[in-house]
Amino acid sequence: MKRLNTPFGDISIKINDEEISYEYKKCANDRTCPNLLGRYLIEIISKPTGEEYSISCEIIKNQSLKSEIETGEMLECISFYGEERVKLSIGAYGESWGYVGNRLMETSNDYDIEYKSNGLSYLVLKETKAEKYYFAVSWIDDVGYEDPINNDEHDRDVETWYGSDPILLI
Repeated sequence: MKRLNTPFGDISIKINDEEISYEYKKCANDRTCPNLLGRYLIEIISKPTGEEYSISCEIIKNQSLKSEIETGEMLECISFYGEERVKLSIGAYGESWGYVGNRLMETSNDYDIEYKSNGLSYLVLKETKAEKYYFAVSWIDDVGYEDPINNDEHDRDVETWYGSDPILLI
């Protein structure tokens, strides 16, 4: 099975914890993320069944040291930092509701998103109509979890956040 290889391990896509084959597309860097070493989009097509299930994007044998949740408008993103000053982010399109089945706020997605220790999952609900699910994965070097934010020059750390926003790649 072909998998996207990253500095922290291969990316596995699973439906209900069963690994599936997938295709990924290499994407070009842009002005928001010129220094990325990898930027990829994964599109999963899954017709709703009327039953609840999950579609997850996970790092196999995650070799990161620390992780951090970095959300945005219609973006759920988790980032991982490693020993070699490498940062990797995985993003999913949508808003997390906080808990399954009860919307805390009105969103345009009809599914939920859940954070995992090694990635993200779309939680497809009984009422879900969406058929396409996107994950974006990007990484950069020479950034660390403990680095101070430098407002005087471009902060390279934020580039994976832009690079892992699926809406910018669709």
